[in-house]
Amino acid sequence: ALRNAVEKSPWVFKVVDGHARRQAVRTGLRGERMTEILEGLAAGDVVLAGKAPVRDGQRVRPALHE
Repeated sequence: ALRNAVEKSPWVFKVVDGHARRQAVRTGLRGERMTEILEGLAAGDVVLAGKAPVRDGQRVRPALHE
């Protein structure tokens, strides 16, 4: 889930080696339910969805959905 979306420094939690890591992103087009990510993520990166309270560096085990 995109955090801080309306500010100048949006970010997401990216899963790296089983830990949530804050990752800055640059956004493009925004719709009601989706936002285009132009920079900061690569195809195949796993990000956390939702607004559950997570801290940078916290150990996570994401449930993968396709």
